[in-house]
Amino acid sequence: SIKIINEDITMPINTPIYLLDTTGQAVAAKKFKEVFTLLDAVTTNQTSAAVAIPKGPRTIQASIAGTGAVSGTVTWYGTNSNEASGGILLATSTLSGTTTDTTGAEITAEWPYMYCTLAGISGTGAAVTASVGA
Repeated sequence: SIKIINEDITMPINTPIYLLDTTGQAVAAKKFKEVFTLLDAVTTNQTSAAVAIPKGPRTIQASIAGTGAVSGTVTWYGTNSNEASGGILLATSTLSGTTTDTTGAEITAEWPYMYCTLAGISGTGAAVTASVGA
């Protein structure tokens, strides 16, 4: 259990917060995942910008929505630079369905930057969103 000593505590942004574990040792509190959107409802084949992703476990998610049969392929890359080219292939998400489809996976590689490409988008009004949770 946690005992609140003073409810009027003010701390600067990004101040580390520690909790006591069962042995009384201070351990860093886990922060909530952040979501980084690489492609936001895009309707044409394209490459996202390279986005800085914090260290730690990552999850990727791609979704497509449109009318009737929709499809597209999102290819995910990791890189040491902020350039959206020449990266290392991490995963491929194949989207295909009637009206919608969503895929997701965990990525264990902790590249400082990630980007993705969208190829083969098809279907009436098809739009793809791709994001990384870290």
